[in-house]
Amino acid sequence: TTLFRSLRQQPVSKLSGLRVEGHRFRDISIDDQEIPMDSLSGLSLEMNLQFKPHGAEEFGLKVLGGNGKTTSIIYHTADQALIFNRTNSGNVGFNAMFPGADTVKIPLEEGCLNLRVLVDHSLIEVFAQHGTFTLDNQVFNDKQTGVSWYAKGGEVILTKAEIWKLRSVWN
Repeated sequence: TTLFRSLRQQPVSKLSGLRVEGHRFRDISIDDQEIPMDSLSGLSLEMNLQFKPHGAEEFGLKVLGGNGKTTSIIYHTADQALIFNRTNSGNVGFNAMFPGADTVKIPLEEGCLNLRVLVDHSLIEVFAQHGTFTLDNQVFNDKQTGVSWYAKGGEVILTKAEIWKLRSVWN
């Protein structure tokens, strides 16, 4: 028997003290469509999400969206790849190396992708599979606040979604 231990990263526990408005959802079917979540929009958010693909080739969420701009967190099921795409996140033209997409190979756990996503104005952090994998990036949006979930090429079930708007630590 091999003992495997992994390092996991999590946000500081005091983050929960900044939660001001919460929403919980279960078992949302997303079948080859994008679902805007207008009531969840904001510049400072915490999201705990669990996706279970049922044939979707690609699925994920879009944050800080609006006016044709968005930052996408994408999972490709065939490649088992999580992609943090900021190529259309707002002001990306100031440096040719800024727009891009970071990718990490992440296997599903018991058929599910678990994401904890923190959005704080211009910083987005993604903790995948309970913090085993992390991605973070800075974006320069123009105060877009939209949030949406989507699936392409089939269905994904959002089995659990907990979303909180966060107050500023400075207030």
